[in-house]
Amino acid sequence: MSSDSAIDVVSVREEEPTTSYRKRKAYSLSKKLEVIEYAKKNSKTAAAKRYVWLDSSGGKCVAEKGSKEVSVLSTGHEKLRVTVMLTGRMDGYKCLPYVLLPRKRPDQAIVEMFKGKLILAWRGTNWMDDDATSYYLTRVLGQSLFGNFRKN
Repeated sequence: MSSDSAIDVVSVREEEPTTSYRKRKAYSLSKKLEVIEYAKKNSKTAAAKRYVWLDSSGGKCVAEKGSKEVSVLSTGHEKLRVTVMLTGRMDGYKCLPYVLLPRKRPDQAIVEMFKGKLILAWRGTNWMDDDATSYYLTRVLGQSLFGNFRKN
């Protein structure tokens, strides 16, 4: 007679590896070169969107209009969030950075400081909505790609 203690029971979990990780797929060099050639033929530009946080210079003004001294309420921890689009063309040319600022009115000191270095978009928001995207495409990539089409 055999008892249950004589049976060697092996659980399925013990046979699996103890470390759980995903194996990376290994591609051959020819497959990698094929992907690179495909990208060279079919892509014209590449763009990356980055968010930048800067110390905010603005705040809440608590003085009356026309006063000689102005107090600004600030906790000292405010940050100004700016969206920056970096674009490069296939021929290696780096386009000017497109900076989306959360103010509507242009600050002439900032415009003069970064003239010819950055494309500043004073849109009132730092989100890339449809208007900001079309403005980005026409300003950075230019009219040569899109022509002079009109909105109906």
